[in-house]
Amino acid sequence: MKKIGHPIVFALFLTAGTIYAQEPDDAIGTDYTSNTSQSFRVVNLGSEINSMYDDYSAVEVTQAGALYFTSRQPGKAGSTKQAEKLKEQVLKAELTDSIASVAAPVKGLGSAKKHTAVAGYDPGKGQLFLYVGKKRGGRLVAYENHAKKGLRHVYTPSGGVDKKIYRETQISLTANGDAYFISNHHAGQGGFDIWYAPRKGKSRFGKAINLGPVVNTANDEVSVYVTPDGNTLYFASDGHIGMGGYDLFKSIKDANGQWSRPENLGEPINSEYHDVFYYPSSDTLSFLMSSNRPEGFGGMDIYRVITELAVPD
Repeated sequence: MKKIGHPIVFALFLTAGTIYAQEPDDAIGTDYTSNTSQSFRVVNLGSEINSMYDDYSAVEVTQAGALYFTSRQPGKAGSTKQAEKLKEQVLKAELTDSIASVAAPVKGLGSAKKHTAVAGYDPGKGQLFLYVGKKRGGRLVAYENHAKKGLRHVYTPSGGVDKKIYRETQISLTANGDAYFISNHHAGQGGFDIWYAPRKGKSRFGKAINLGPVVNTANDEVSVYVTPDGNTLYFASDGHIGMGGYDLFKSIKDANGQWSRPENLGEPINSEYHDVFYYPSSDTLSFLMSSNRPEGFGGMDIYRVITELAVPD
């Protein structure tokens, strides 16, 4: 395997370790496909957002005019602790016409001893999901943004989502509230998989269903986003054949409820490095992602991917 970068953490795993990119012989599948009918431009969000540390898992909260994301930095300013001692925290930047202000930590989100990270967003209810926990585990928690009080706890998912005995690190909801989430449930295809659970109430979800071997692999699927209609998944995986470490993929559900073979999003979205955490922008021609490609500020950086419109001849 080809070694990439330095020890980093993805998907709020809270476990330090060296991550490697897969060569084709290590990946799962028979071929590599990408959609080359469109052109894209990948733009780093700049030093207002990104730092020398790992910055990732960004979501735009349009109701609040803000960008929330996770940054893994020393717990105290000026600390020189090793990577495994770095602390995940949630940062917020104000957005004006998709231009971000300098980001600052969000205060009052639980114990200072715990990691707190962005885990997803429910645009229908305007609720931000955070993962709060320590190295060995944590919980998904839903928050709402209040103009004067900031983020306030709404509920903790129960039922088929957020089982205490597993690590469920990211969640995405359809317009009717059904959940697609990441879990290392023992009945999965491998390490971390994508699971589905129907909404059963304000905070309760039905039995979790694994999306199966077409989408999930024996390796890890580490981030997920589902479109509001529930018919398209964007996710990151190091198990499907790709270009490097983790790549971003797309899968579409057919009329029979079956998911298509994942399509690699291709260059320049994916690279020989790690490309994860797809999330749509309020601008329909762009989306957010995170990558540790070397032209960044250090570690994982947050990027905006812009669709280049073709100019007629």
